[in-house]
Amino acid sequence: MQGVHTYRYGGRTIDSSWELPGLETESSLARDSAPAEGRIVLQKFVVDRAAPRELQLGWPGRFGLTLFASGERWIFALCTGAEFWVDRTGGVIGCDPGTAGWSEATAEGFVRRVLPRVVQMGDCVVLHAVAMRSPAGAVLLCGKSGAGKSTLGAGLHETLGWDILADDMSVLRPMSDRILLFPTGCGASLWQDAKTAFPDSRAQAERIEIYGTKYRWRPAAGLRSDPVPLVSIYHLDRKPPPMNETITIAETDVRFRLNHLMRAAIRFNPADRTLEHVQFPVWLRVAREVPMWELRFDSRFDLLPEVAMRLAAQVVK
Repeated sequence: MQGVHTYRYGGRTIDSSWELPGLETESSLARDSAPAEGRIVLQKFVVDRAAPRELQLGWPGRFGLTLFASGERWIFALCTGAEFWVDRTGGVIGCDPGTAGWSEATAEGFVRRVLPRVVQMGDCVVLHAVAMRSPAGAVLLCGKSGAGKSTLGAGLHETLGWDILADDMSVLRPMSDRILLFPTGCGASLWQDAKTAFPDSRAQAERIEIYGTKYRWRPAAGLRSDPVPLVSIYHLDRKPPPMNETITIAETDVRFRLNHLMRAAIRFNPADRTLEHVQFPVWLRVAREVPMWELRFDSRFDLLPEVAMRLAAQVVK
């Protein structure tokens, strides 16, 4: 491909005809990074928009993602007018950006909504979570949108030096003896107030157009793309901690873990119950094997170093 941009995402190499925001290029990865296990090609494609297609599902949200089936291909459409035609192997994606052409909003929509679903066509699952590399292994931060996952991830990096492995979508692959996490990027998406909490890194932040006052904050260190064993999960609850407490960390049972993992799971096609049956045993295994803690703390940026030290004491024993 001429003018190709090459990235690494979730253990895969992405060859793209366009620049993709927030992903690490292969040339920027650390020398000890693991080789990619497969390629996904994103290329220009002339779409026959009159071709028969069957609506599968639409997701609410700013990107207006909709999934269709058309013969041997899947179609992901965005509200920007772009369409991504995916072959049944997930290895080739043809994109028609529409009359408006390739835009920052279309690129963000592909990286944040389409790519996490396409990569599932391999033998992995995807969770809406921030992932960190601790000395003991990978740590996931889960919770609803707005719970503070990215802000805490940036705080863990600033306080402890833990690497950010994924900001929004975490790719997991079950192995015979462990669950591996494959990095997807090294930055965090922070709202304006959160960005100002890290003044030394403010110059590294760039505004994400489609979010208005949200910024992509990127640590100076490069990303290692080798997979990391998953050792712990924290579920961030937006409810304040009990009275007279500023930080609480409570252990959870398997039912709690499975419930919240299933809520945070990114699904390729929720309308396909067969896929649900395939992924359920994976989430059940994660719930049984990986400890999950419910984390509550007052929404104050000055508490982030203390929260980080509490997590470090628990994870790195």
